[in-house]
Amino acid sequence: MLTRMREVIGQRTFDEGLFRQLFFSKLPQQVQAVLVTFNNNPVDELASSADRILEITRTRDNQVYSITEKPQATENEVTKLCNALSRFLDLKERHRPDDSRRRSTSRRRSSSRP
Repeated sequence: MLTRMREVIGQRTFDEGLFRQLFFSKLPQQVQAVLVTFNNNPVDELASSADRILEITRTRDNQVYSITEKPQATENEVTKLCNALSRFLDLKERHRPDDSRRRSTSRRRSSSRP
């Protein structure tokens, strides 16, 4: 990417600080997070470090993507579980005794007690 940016600029003069910011902003966020502490290094060093970071993260990303479920399948499972929970709560509500039946009237005292 750095090489391509320099090709586009060509022989024109360009502020080095602005060029650095532009280059940095075009990097993936995870790469920016790692390189932010090395922001004062020359742009060429940042570019080679970014390349190494991307090589490592691409390998890890491929491994992660190959073992994860598709989001749609997970979303369908969540929807099914929500529907089942709603049905359960509806049934529970229907079978709950009415408040009038649950309340007991005050008991009379037994005649055997003084």
